[in-house]
Amino acid sequence: MENLDRLFTPEILATLAGAVIAVRLVVEYSKEFVDKWTEKRLPTFLYAVLMAYVVLYGAGAILGQLGNGMWFAHLFNGFLVAVAAGVMKKPDPPKQG
Repeated sequence: MENLDRLFTPEILATLAGAVIAVRLVVEYSKEFVDKWTEKRLPTFLYAVLMAYVVLYGAGAILGQLGNGMWFAHLFNGFLVAVAAGVMKKPDPPKQG
């Protein structure tokens, strides 16, 4: 357990696995607050995409990888991270009768 200070480094957050873990943790622990703050107008998936974008953009900024339109790539990679994090809320089944 000598590397506990290296769980979330910019290099790890810039990977799919690192970003997925970070986004899952942030969304799971803050979604209830965000629901109250936005009066449930922000869907969980969109919130996860925004958090993924922040994680990826932040890691890219620290690593100096923001040139050549990388912000645009981070936006689309945010969708991939949100899906992989599995934070999409499943729709409720239709009510019968």
